[in-house]
Amino acid sequence: WVVRSLNDGLPYDEFLIRQIAADWRTKGGVPETELAAMGFLTLGRRFLNNRHDIIDDRIDVVTRGLMGVTVTCARCHDHKYDPIPQADYYSLYGVFASSTELKDAKNAMPLFDSDKPFNPYVFQRGQPGNRGPQVKRQFLEIVAGPDRQPFKNGSGRLELAQAIASRDNPLTARVLVNRVWQQHFHSPLV
Repeated sequence: WVVRSLNDGLPYDEFLIRQIAADWRTKGGVPETELAAMGFLTLGRRFLNNRHDIIDDRIDVVTRGLMGVTVTCARCHDHKYDPIPQADYYSLYGVFASSTELKDAKNAMPLFDSDKPFNPYVFQRGQPGNRGPQVKRQFLEIVAGPDRQPFKNGSGRLELAQAIASRDNPLTARVLVNRVWQQHFHSPLV
């Protein structure tokens, strides 16, 4: 799917949105074969059968791979170097915890929204049994600003994907430019 999409000239923002929320695109008439794009999210630590680690891996893949930010440091404490609080980590945690895998799909294992999305609690020191305050599913404050709005549609994956692919998000463009630079000059900028 990735090679075909790039060869066919799929715009990069649409490419990213399909990798995170292709199930929402199928509702709009995109062929079911597009669900294969979600392999980006579903091929990670799911074999460990630890839901918290699976979600952590998805947060890491999305934030580090697409925006160059290590948000998973905030699983246990506020990020030591970047202004990413634990509450932001668990806001993203709620997005992926409100998504479920369809294991008998014909293509890759896509995600779909759970029937009842929920707003998670901060796990103090990263321990699920040690609940802190409840947080809303929303984008990172460092990018979206203090007036950000909670996600409203299902799990929030489509809104997350749109926020990542947005022209207003400089982190995604920075990562792509760095990768293109590396391919062209054989050394990345960063």
